[in-house]
Amino acid sequence: MRKEAFETADGKVCCIVDGITVSVLLSILFQGRKIDCCIMEERARPFFSTASIGERLVISLILSELSIETVYVEKCDDVSLVDTGTDEGMALLTKNAARARELWEKFPQEQLEQMHFYGAPTSTLMQFLPIREEHIHHLDSGTEGLFRMQAARGKDLPFSLEETAASALQKILPKHNYPNRNLMGQGYTLASLTGDFYTHVDYRAFQNRKMAALFHESREKARRIGKKIVLMLPASQLEYDILQATYQGAQRTIDFFAVYEKLLAAVNPAEEAVLIKLHPISYLKGAGQAQEVLESVRAVCTKLSIASYSVEEFFGDSIAKTIPVELFCRYLSVSALLMMGSTAGLNVAIPDGDVRCYSYTELPGYEEEYMGIYKELNPRIVHIR
Repeated sequence: MRKEAFETADGKVCCIVDGITVSVLLSILFQGRKIDCCIMEERARPFFSTASIGERLVISLILSELSIETVYVEKCDDVSLVDTGTDEGMALLTKNAARARELWEKFPQEQLEQMHFYGAPTSTLMQFLPIREEHIHHLDSGTEGLFRMQAARGKDLPFSLEETAASALQKILPKHNYPNRNLMGQGYTLASLTGDFYTHVDYRAFQNRKMAALFHESREKARRIGKKIVLMLPASQLEYDILQATYQGAQRTIDFFAVYEKLLAAVNPAEEAVLIKLHPISYLKGAGQAQEVLESVRAVCTKLSIASYSVEEFFGDSIAKTIPVELFCRYLSVSALLMMGSTAGLNVAIPDGDVRCYSYTELPGYEEEYMGIYKELNPRIVHIR
């Protein structure tokens, strides 16, 4: 078991939780330290949501052993994907700015001035903090680390839509309250990125007795199978189409069956079994769509004589699809991770790690540009063509 102490700010602390990765980071950073205020930000995004029962349950479980004095639940709109060129888009930004202002007015001014805020740049509330820059501590929730490292090198961020929203917010917020302040300053990340200036937080430092107990039966099942576990994160045509549409890329049809076959070639059927975990996007159109993706992957596994299981059947509970990849690697002694540009790979492929990480990197469009940065910043991931 790894135990690490991370330096956090002195004084009162307010944490804004807008996703599962942020909750994992906070659970490590604040082990043994009190959080004065925790704001659960509920909103839906195309790829992430903190509004569903599953996400809320997993976030609550991850945070369950922290000392938190007060919890607020705030419903917000996602402002990162707003069309800021329309009146409707600007009205949405203005509405959420007013909602945030009402929230901060609940705090005594003196307390607010002393408060240190921890949260992700994906958070709507983090865009409207009425405090000085040095009291803002950013947490990477996913791909932000790649964008941030590009910005540090003076390169454009052609597909960072959060930047577009941030520019629009500067039109309606006072200068001292601009969004994304201190983004290039102090922060924490699970990602292991070459040359990063954020503090790296090792996912293996996560500790939670309830989560460990939840994985107990899965560990026993893995022991009975008698093979090492390879965790596979297959993308799908639906996921690809949504990303292309979001980032205004051309629509293409991908032979994902062939892609799965290339990824699964890294598995040793005699010694390893595959555990399949789908991205939340795969469930957007219902269980039927997710089942199609799952059956496609398992068909390839059968062809290659590889034993395979879905995380739901292996875990015995549908909540498994919501538990983050890092915790599967933390509690199941996963031997390898197969993925298609997942940010989880950046978190798991660490210098002294024992999980082999493979990524298929040849998808055209948005993924092609994204993967160019991905390959450069974590050389420990083996890229499959």
